[in-house]
Amino acid sequence: MRWLAYIILVVSLLVSACGSLPGNSSDQIAVIDWQKASSVHPRYEALQKAKADLEAAVKFRNEQAEQGKRQIFLLNKLVEIKQSGKQSFLAADYATRLAEKEAQERTKLASEAKEASQAADEIVAPEQAKVLETYQLPILNLRLKLENVKLTPEERTAVEQELAMTLNKQYGELAIIEKRRQAIISEKLAAQKNLSLENMRSYASELKTTMSGEHLAMAKNDEEKLGQGPKELAKLMESLDKQVEIKQKNYEHLRKEIDADVQSALLKVLNGRKDILVVKKPLVNLTAVDLTEKVCTELKKIKK
Repeated sequence: MRWLAYIILVVSLLVSACGSLPGNSSDQIAVIDWQKASSVHPRYEALQKAKADLEAAVKFRNEQAEQGKRQIFLLNKLVEIKQSGKQSFLAADYATRLAEKEAQERTKLASEAKEASQAADEIVAPEQAKVLETYQLPILNLRLKLENVKLTPEERTAVEQELAMTLNKQYGELAIIEKRRQAIISEKLAAQKNLSLENMRSYASELKTTMSGEHLAMAKNDEEKLGQGPKELAKLMESLDKQVEIKQKNYEHLRKEIDADVQSALLKVLNGRKDILVVKKPLVNLTAVDLTEKVCTELKKIKK
């Protein structure tokens, strides 16, 4: 509505000047930068703050409205899904709890596997030590031969081949022992694996029996709570709209007060003359007197 006040001012001054405007109209035209004049008003800073507060309140209100609508939409979809297929939620929760139980059983099994591995290490350790001891000296002697700089290329090749064969034999015997070690571990874990499977079957059976009633009751309770969503959003919007309205009125009050003071200062500068046409923003090039600074001087006299 601010622009309307400017138009009314210009039109009223134009009408009053039509009857006495001399031939040389450039001497009877004055201009004013309304925005600049408003900016020196003692309450202009308060106006800017009121404007920022209003814009922030409107933005916050709109954001809350959109967020509330999205939440209600999602919650309504959730209720719709629960009403049409509660079994889906039961299955999802069932799978989650079953996975948790399975993780617990895996942890127990991992602990048993560690113990079984340690036990198997103790069993095969003498055999591993015997193999390493058997091949230790031959391998060492062959490596010492390779350090002999007097070896001919043919002799060096023969020693390298013999060393490779010896190492391969050692690795082969160690691999047989490792295979036996893994068999010992598997044998020790077999009973624990069977127990873990039995625990899982028992837990799954109990879970199926108890979860259905729990989730049906939860779904009913959720549906009742979700029905409160639109009511709560309406209350929130009512409160936010009141805040916006208060800030809007405060801004408009300050705007009208400042515009009235600018107009009053302008009339004071004109000193009662009715033969001068005052325009806010000339649409064509005009030779005119700028009254802005004089109006600003008058406005600065206003006490805060």
